[in-house]
Amino acid sequence: MLNRRDKDKGHASFWSPALPVAVSELCDTLQCALAERESDAEFKGYVASIIDEPRGAPDGWFELAFNDRDGRACVVYADEIRDKAGDLRVATTPPVWVTAGDPLHAAEVMFRKLLED
Repeated sequence: MLNRRDKDKGHASFWSPALPVAVSELCDTLQCALAERESDAEFKGYVASIIDEPRGAPDGWFELAFNDRDGRACVVYADEIRDKAGDLRVATTPPVWVTAGDPLHAAEVMFRKLLED
């Protein structure tokens, strides 16, 4: 997928295909959101990495749980940040529920929501 923001400046973001992972491998924040709102039995886990051009370096990732039956997805954006001590840690956005056609579309919907904020 290509984000066209800053197209005139030669900037674009791409992300990998949504790779399947076990729901139990998703971040705790996402697993809690599933447990609070839905049964996770119908959801499958996915991760899609973001590549920021022109750097070409990874720039975070989307973790999501997707329900093939009805297109519901719970998505977080995650990235490594440095804390006050200078140590790397993973930070995530709050989980967002979206409706999408497939897991990659769910990542795209979340990406657009992040740009709006």
